[in-house]
Amino acid sequence: MDALKVQILPDNQSSPSSTHMLTKPKSKKATKSIAMLIVASLAITLGLLFVFSSNSVMFSASFLRRSSLHYSVIIDAGSSGTRIHVFGYWFESGKPVFDFGEEHYASLKLSPGLSSYADNPEGASVSVTKLVEFAKGRIPKGKLKKSDIRLMATAGMRLLDVPVQEQILDVTRRVLRSSGFKFQDEWATVISGTDEGIYAWVVANHALGSLGGDPLKTTGIVELGGASAQVTFVPSEHVPPEFSRTISYGNVSYTIYSHSFLDFGQDAAEDKLLESLQNSVADSTGDGIVEDPCTPKGYIYDTHSQKDSSGFLSEESKFKASLQVQAAGDFTKCRSATLAMLQEGKENCACKHCSIGSTFTPNIQGSFLATENFFHTSKFFGLGEKEWLSEMILAGKRFCGEEWPKLKEKYPTTKDKYLHRYCFSSAYIISMLHDSLGVALDDERIKYASKAGKENIPLDWALGAFILNTDTPTSDYNAHDEKNLTVHAIYIYLQGFDIVEVVLGNTEMSNHHTVVYVNGLVRPVLAEAEYSMRTESPADNAIDIYDGDTTENEEEDPLISSAECRICQDECDIKNLESPCACNGSLKYAHRKCVQRWCNEKGNTICEICHQPYQAGYTSPPPPPQSEETTIDIGGGWRISGLDLDDPRLLAIAEAERQILESEYDDYTASDTSGAAFFRSAALILMTLLLLRHALTIPDYSDSEDDDPSSILSLFLLRAASFLLPCYIMASAISILHRRRQRQEAADLATRFALVLSSRQPRPVINYLSMEP
Repeated sequence: MDALKVQILPDNQSSPSSTHMLTKPKSKKATKSIAMLIVASLAITLGLLFVFSSNSVMFSASFLRRSSLHYSVIIDAGSSGTRIHVFGYWFESGKPVFDFGEEHYASLKLSPGLSSYADNPEGASVSVTKLVEFAKGRIPKGKLKKSDIRLMATAGMRLLDVPVQEQILDVTRRVLRSSGFKFQDEWATVISGTDEGIYAWVVANHALGSLGGDPLKTTGIVELGGASAQVTFVPSEHVPPEFSRTISYGNVSYTIYSHSFLDFGQDAAEDKLLESLQNSVADSTGDGIVEDPCTPKGYIYDTHSQKDSSGFLSEESKFKASLQVQAAGDFTKCRSATLAMLQEGKENCACKHCSIGSTFTPNIQGSFLATENFFHTSKFFGLGEKEWLSEMILAGKRFCGEEWPKLKEKYPTTKDKYLHRYCFSSAYIISMLHDSLGVALDDERIKYASKAGKENIPLDWALGAFILNTDTPTSDYNAHDEKNLTVHAIYIYLQGFDIVEVVLGNTEMSNHHTVVYVNGLVRPVLAEAEYSMRTESPADNAIDIYDGDTTENEEEDPLISSAECRICQDECDIKNLESPCACNGSLKYAHRKCVQRWCNEKGNTICEICHQPYQAGYTSPPPPPQSEETTIDIGGGWRISGLDLDDPRLLAIAEAERQILESEYDDYTASDTSGAAFFRSAALILMTLLLLRHALTIPDYSDSEDDDPSSILSLFLLRAASFLLPCYIMASAISILHRRRQRQEAADLATRFALVLSSRQPRPVINYLSMEP
């Protein structure tokens, strides 16, 4: 039982207005409550940090990045098809982080290319719309408006007249404006071949980890597309300004040679060679038959398309295509014919060195990656990584010299329109790399590849365009994104701390006391200052309680014209109010009639606040007669007797009541402990299993066509558990603290009742009848 300090009159007889000050010092229960508050706060903090901290070991990086993930979309409008790329990225320390794995990258290609809609520009909207819908399925709806989408057309569109280009682009812009993505009209454009080469160079060096490093240690790129070929690298010699481009990445600047050889892509070059053969009198027998050394023997041409599957033949060439073409299948002659085509116009070279036509090309140096059709042809022949150019010659000779029916049997899964081109492709690659650019056949510094780096990043120029566009200062990045989760965690923690503190409601945590009136109703009064004990004064013949922070006449009268009566609380002119006692502040003033009425009610002229007598003029009624016991003889057989407050039986009853309250609470908590422990353990085990599952495998919703219901449910339960666990801990702590408070209040009530009984006060209503023997 906690000790209580009680102020009573010296004769141990309390008058009806006797006031008792109950002050409860800090007890072990209060200490336990504070400890519970600290434990609950720590639990909330740990739970929230567990959920929101980006450094949590249990959470995989991909789960934490989902909420802060940014998206970007690029449409590559090539000559043979249109491919859309969907990128997901995030920021760390203000710098973009790229991940071209399956989780944050997706692509889709549709054929034909946009350039095939030259006669029907409106038809371009169909393929673009399908690609946009594909991107929408990979990006959360809430982030579409913040995700930029760009369309970049390449060589196929560059071959068209400018008015036709704009007609097709206007159609695509209309689709992109209504797509819901972030889009501007200038983001749909035809890029130059130089830009295309630079973008490919950027993604290659990013994949190899050399981007942002020494320029001379970077890797060059040589691409063989359908309509054009690009050569891009950092040369050591001086390059004319019209052939160079300076870009910056990080703190490093690169002066790059980049040139796109239009009409020298694989498809365009093959059609151009056919046109050259048709115009050559030497290759004609005079009877309208044209020999084609770049096609295997026995191949039958389609007289309707006449090999113009790429759409690069001129109208005049299409007319000449009506001539009969005969497949010769000779690798050596094909190599010579393609080399003559590559060297055409070299006599007009205005620079010291021209490798292809009349275009300046620096001496090839350093490492190179040969991509696109260089890779596809090498992969088709199964060439090794070393000395693959030498192997290409042997493979090309075997393929070109093979009869077409045998080739079809050997490669049954390859379509005819692609299969017959490998003869031309093998000879053309040797003519370009070795005969024109001067790459040695055994040079191991040049390798064919479609991916690079430890992460096997695709060597697609669109990825390089995405990297450069994202690395610019105009990128959609908020420097505060990395702090948002921490700010939310701190805010929620503070809110939870306040809730626990309010529910706890410990009186020992505040500077308030409770004044209890023993006779009559118990009326709580909040005192304004800390009270302490004063030594008994013989003149007062009582023990006074005074305000230790207040002394008489310490404050001057406030410079105000009106004040509030401390009893009736009506505001009145200060001239109509009095200062009946030594109280100060808001308790200084009162109406005289109110004070007198209060004196009549409580039966004395002593202030219950400062415990000083009121000023002269206030009176109190005489105290009623009091007696310990009154006996009334009614008929000689009955008597009414007062209650003996010293009866040990009554004290035992009060103590028993308190013990009953404690035992009932203990029984309740004991019965509730097992169930609470079970559900708590189940919740913890469930969350642990979900976290382990999530750490091992993350559902890939960005690339899968059909969502796995079990994976979606697992991710939903994980998120719910990570949010509900801290809430459960906080609610449990609040519930425990609330029950402890109820128990404490019940004990205090029993203590006060026992105190009343032990003070031997007469209770005017509590009497009992007893039968005399």
